[in-house]
Order: sequence, then C-alpha cells, then structure tokens
Amino acid sequence: MSIVAFCSAKGAPGVTTLSCLVGAAWPDGRRVLVAECDPSGGDLAARFSLGARPGMTSLALALRRAGGAAGLVDRHVQRLPGGLEVLVGPPGAEAAATIDGELGQVAATLADHEADFVVDCGRLVPSATGQSELLRQARIVVLVLRPDVAAAAHGRAASARLLGSGADAQIPGAHVASAGVGAHLVVAGSGKADAREIASVIGLPLLACVPVDPAAAAVACGEPGSARRFERSALVSAARDLAARIAAELSSARASIQAGSHSLGEGGTGTGSGTGTGTGTGSGTGTGTGSGTGSGAVRSVREQVIA
Repeated sequence: MSIVAFCSAKGAPGVTTLSCLVGAAWPDGRRVLVAECDPSGGDLAARFSLGARPGMTSLALALRRAGGAAGLVDRHVQRLPGGLEVLVGPPGAEAAATIDGELGQVAATLADHEADFVVDCGRLVPSATGQSELLRQARIVVLVLRPDVAAAAHGRAASARLLGSGADAQIPGAHVASAGVGAHLVVAGSGKADAREIASVIGLPLLACVPVDPAAAAVACGEPGSARRFERSALVSAARDLAARIAAELSSARASIQAGSHSLGEGGTGTGSGTGTGTGTGSGTGTGTGSGTGSGAVRSVREQVIA
C-alpha cells in the first residue's frame, strides 16, 4: 500500500510519539503498522518492555537471506499493549546504523505490502542511505519541527534535501526523488514563530499543528495515566485529525494514479492525471498551536533564517 514517513531536522520534537499516535488513530478498515527506522536507534522496545527481536533487525536479516518477499513482514511484527502493530528498531546508534544499510530492501518490501506503514525515520541524516531510500519510497513525508527560529533554519536545509533543491541536493542519496511523493510540515507546540510563516520560509505546506502535552505524551510512551483523560487530550485529538488528513491524501493520490492509468490504457497518448496532492495540505489549521506574535515575529523568522 503506502509508506508515510515522519522525520525531524534537529532535536526531539516527538516524532516517535506522533508516529505511534497517528498509527493508533488510523482510519478503520485500513491495516497500518508503525516501523522504527531511526538511524539513531529505536525507543519502542524499551518504552514498552518488548524485545528487540522480532523487529526491523530480524526482518532485515530475513530479507537478506530470502529476498524481498512482502509476506515475511508479518513474522517480525510485535504489538503494543493497545494492539498497535509495530516493527521495533534496534536500540542504540551503532546497531541502528548497521541496519540502516539494509533498509533499501526493507523499503521496497514495505511498499509492496498490503498494509499502510507509518515510518519513524527520526532525525534526517544525510549519510543514512537506508533512511534516504525509505523517504524515496514514501508517498507522504512529514517533517516535524518546533516553532522557533533555530528549528526553521534547520528545517529549511532539511526541506532542500527532501525536495532535491539547493546545495544539499548533491549529497548522495539525500533527496526524495519518488514520483508522487508529497513533503509536508507539522509544527509541534507553540512558540514565538508563527507556524504558517515557518512553512513559508522552509517551502513546505503546513499540514497541521499539534500541541505539546506532556501528560498525554507520557501515557503514549507507556507510562501510567488516566485512559479517559488521554483519549480526550488535545494531543490525541490532533493525532486523529492528522491521521484523517494523511489518509485522505493517500486515497486521493491512489484515485489519481488509477484514473491516470485508466486514461493511458484507453487513449494510448494521454499523460494521466499525475499523483495528485490530496486535500487539506495548505490550511494549517490543526488543533491550534503556534499562533505567533504578529508581524514582528514573521519578519524575524525570515530575517534570521534567510538573510
């Protein structure tokens, strides 16, 4: 089906937690798995007292022996306490870097699987060739940033790599080249910089804003807490909205691809309708964080990042 890749440019804006929440909120009727492919190492096994195997390590080794068979994936899946299916990444940067070298074949296998995959790519690392291949295979790439000037500066460089523009595009394997890919921005938390201005500065459409909610995030990471309060939290509400928007984009892209293929099959000379961009990528309404501080903050972001 489709790969949706979540990544960050710097720091820890909550990519793993958001990936899991989006996976848990995925629309009914569509199977989804969360895959940890962070070249700095995975967190889910430690958070939820799971073993490192089965997971990405065992899947990569199995694919090396047996080749790219999508049916192998299910043998390496574990479940979080709430039932979410996950492919856990190895803890530690050294082990994760070793597995990154195998992720090219893993990416092709995930793309051929019958489920959707929400992939936690962690922080973008130009030298992580496996991470780059996953980004190429992704139908949607979501860059998660904090709303501040430093994050906008790093996000601008990351966007250049994702879109294949600028000096960084020459880094081998560092830009997304997959047909039909869409790169989008999610802003996590509130700050002095306006989320819409950050999106304009880095050149990506604003998909959503999500709140920083430490209590809900702790429950999402396996800590004890009120299930009822968690379900009603602003963070979970934002994750539901984000999952619905991404699923709508995927459905629109699939419909456009099918329509284009049908047009080519009948006419022989048509060019189809492309891959489409889906719905709701530019409004940035989200759940209302990062409201900014007016025109002064807007100018400050542009002056400090682009000047």
